[in-house]
Amino acid sequence: MKAGLDPDVAKAIANGVRPEKMKDDEAALYDLAMALDRHKKVPDPV
Repeated sequence: MKAGLDPDVAKAIANGVRPEKMKDDEAALYDLAMALDRHKKVPDPV
């Protein structure tokens, strides 16, 4: 959060839900991390 992450975004991730209000770069990283965690690969749309 020192780097500017919204505390609400961190809280949602900690609770296992996709945050509603993310910056574009945060959303891209979230989608990448979730794809790797769930599927062990990254689909083309991500």
